[in-house]
Amino acid sequence: METYLENISKNSNPKDNFYIVNRATTSNIKTKFASPLNGRGYEIALTGFATYYSFPNIDDRNNTIIIASEQKEHTIKLPKGCYELFEVNKNISAAMGWTEEKDAEITITADDVTLRSKLCIKDPKWYVVFPNEHSLGLALGFEPGTYHYKKDPFGNAACYISQRIVNILKVDTIMIHADIVSGSMVDGAIRPVIFNLSPNVSPGNKIVVEPVNPIYLPVSRDIINEVNIWLTDQDNELLDLQGEKIVVTLHMRER
Repeated sequence: METYLENISKNSNPKDNFYIVNRATTSNIKTKFASPLNGRGYEIALTGFATYYSFPNIDDRNNTIIIASEQKEHTIKLPKGCYELFEVNKNISAAMGWTEEKDAEITITADDVTLRSKLCIKDPKWYVVFPNEHSLGLALGFEPGTYHYKKDPFGNAACYISQRIVNILKVDTIMIHADIVSGSMVDGAIRPVIFNLSPNVSPGNKIVVEPVNPIYLPVSRDIINEVNIWLTDQDNELLDLQGEKIVVTLHMRER
């Protein structure tokens, strides 16, 4: 016991403050310390966060669309990835063999005024099905169902407008949890959230956060052998980083 306490004293007493750098390729990060840290009387804040916007907004839960005619049915499952709306349209056209934009019989584009998506079927032989399960309509704002060719009052091909606002960017907020903090709440419930942010870059770009005025929270343990950090979205679902590197830097200091 004496040696154990001496290790704690040696590791913490000379330090009024110090940094803990955590690196990983998953949204669950566990850092073990060679010598335990003294957490009594300390507070901690996030001072750095870096990763890439690699969180998929299309995966096997919302990647399926069916494009069919009387002769053939094409079930298209988009590969898991980070898509913007124009990339969804591009991938569907490629799956159908429509290599040129002018050749596409079906297009999905944005309605910038209503923030919904537009589904345009240009040829009466085609129709589109958003299935009840795993539907791409979940991201595009379309309810499950079958959508046939239709005309506007002037006899031209008319577009469908999605029933709901597009939900193509699935992650609105990144919540960074650390199991050694106290003093934070989410929706009225106590949660060990040390920081949260809204990604301000497009999918594929790097996210870098270095708070100018870090917010310090009390450390919840007297003795710290390890720290566990995990990242979730606004719905408390773990982020899928798809193997991208992540760096989380914490700063501990005496209160």
